[in-house]
Amino acid sequence: MRMKLLALLFVLVLFTASSQAQMANSYIEPEYKIRLRDTTGTFIKIINYFDRTVYKKDIFLKRTLGNGSANYIEVEIDPNSGIGVIPKSVDTPVHVQIGKTLEIKNVTFKKNQVNKIEIRSEEGFLSMPYKWGRAQAKGIKGTLQHAYDSTISNVVLPAKVKRNKGKYYLQLNTIPAIRKTIYLKPSTIFYSSVHRAIPIQIMNAKNFERYKLFYSKYPEKKWKLCNEGTFNENNNEAVFHLDLQPKKLYQIQYRKKGKKRYKKKDFYLDTSMDVFNLMLD
Repeated sequence: MRMKLLALLFVLVLFTASSQAQMANSYIEPEYKIRLRDTTGTFIKIINYFDRTVYKKDIFLKRTLGNGSANYIEVEIDPNSGIGVIPKSVDTPVHVQIGKTLEIKNVTFKKNQVNKIEIRSEEGFLSMPYKWGRAQAKGIKGTLQHAYDSTISNVVLPAKVKRNKGKYYLQLNTIPAIRKTIYLKPSTIFYSSVHRAIPIQIMNAKNFERYKLFYSKYPEKKWKLCNEGTFNENNNEAVFHLDLQPKKLYQIQYRKKGKKRYKKKDFYLDTSMDVFNLMLD
C-alpha cells in the first residue's frame, strides 16, 4: 500500500535531552481533537482545523523518563501527504510537540490508523526563541500591542505566547529596536527568532562626555541613529556598557564636554563574539 511506501521516506531521529532545559521556555497546550482513519501501519497527521494547512516542521514525540530526562523522537513529515510514520517502539502515551511551540500531552496512537490531530484553538501563537550565539542570553523585553483595541501586553524573551487573533505591533527594547507588524491567525504559529545581544564595554579613559551610536546593515554604510546619551552619567567609572544586536555595522561618534567636533569609530558585531571591547582615543 501507499502508506507502506511512505514509511521508506521518513527518517526517525531518537535522542535524549534534559527535561529541565525545556522548562525554561514552556510549551503551549492548544485545543485539539483527534480523528482516526483506517490504514495499515500507524501514522500521524497534524492540521490547522480552520484553514486546513498541515504542520510539517519540528514534530517531536516526547517520552518522559524516570530519571528526570526525556527521549525525543523527531518525525519527518512527507511534504506531499502531510503524514508521518509512528515507530513501533512508541507503544505508550507520549507528548506531541509541534513547531517548537505547541505540546499536546499524553497522546496514545491507535495502531493501523492515521491519527489526525486537528488544532482547534481560536487564538494564534507567537514563538520568539533566541538564535544561536556565544553571548549569554539576557531577558530581552518588549511589548505586543493590538492594532485595533490598543491593548498592550508585555513579553520577555525567549517567549511562547497565545493571543487573540488579529494584527499586532511588536516592539523589543533591543539596540537598535526591533519593530514588527505581525498577524496572528487561529491555530497558526508565528515564529520569529531573535539574536542574543552582544555586550560591549566602552573604555572611556579620556573622559569623553557625549556619544551618538549609528548602525547599518553590513556591508552598506547607510547610517541610522539608534542610541545617544552621556557617558557614565550615573557613575564615575571609565567603562561604559551597552548591549547591541549582532550582524550589524556600527559607528560611534563621541566628543568631550564643551567641544562641538565628534570623533568617529566603526566596528562590527558578530554572533561568534561573547563580549566586545572598544577603546575611545
